[in-house]
Amino acid sequence: MRRFTGGGPALHDEFGEITWTVLMHSKNMLDAYQIIGEGLTRALKELGLEGEFTPINDVVVKGKKIVGMAGAQKGDSVVVHGTFMFATDLSLMSVIKVPKPKERERGTPSSRVSNISLLLGRDVNKDEAQRALLRGFSSVFDLTPGELTPLETELSRQLTYKYTNDRWTFVR
Repeated sequence: MRRFTGGGPALHDEFGEITWTVLMHSKNMLDAYQIIGEGLTRALKELGLEGEFTPINDVVVKGKKIVGMAGAQKGDSVVVHGTFMFATDLSLMSVIKVPKPKERERGTPSSRVSNISLLLGRDVNKDEAQRALLRGFSSVFDLTPGELTPLETELSRQLTYKYTNDRWTFVR
């Protein structure tokens, strides 16, 4: 697995989900998931849904997974990332492969996952989902709008090269 944060496979649908990352100080990974889960459930509330954080690292609505998270900790620093599925093409879930024991316990990805638009019965666009996500995270973190620092800009440039390079992407 290439992700240092571990976890199962993630479906990235550029037209139907937002991939987000939170970096924070915490001495306990489960506490970090709980705090971030609170921000995510508040984002869902902004959209009109009652979400629930379910340990270890999911957010569900009406028993359906809407958000999955993965994270890693080093010292008192934590990185957690995940998906916020506002209009994910759920037919793509059939390509997700999970171990048979997990599938027997939890069901197939296709049966366990939904998206915000489907649960609301209306189309939610990316801008609406981003605004809700920002409000949800702002309600649990002290966020201050600002510009990227020169270091962040340079790191972004380097990562853009890395992640658009087929040799890196397809090396196993």
